[in-house]
Amino acid sequence: MLTFNSIDVEIANAGGASICQTGIVHTQGDKIEDQWKALGTIMHQAKHT
Repeated sequence: MLTFNSIDVEIANAGGASICQTGIVHTQGDKIEDQWKALGTIMHQAKHT
């Protein structure tokens, strides 16, 4: 039986630092065993001075 995790990252625009949604799905065979998602999470790149 095949077991794997899929990760999906959605961005709000062309900038890589504009992540707005992430999701992970754990699958065994043809069944989804577990899933996780985060909505509205925007990561900002820290600027060092």
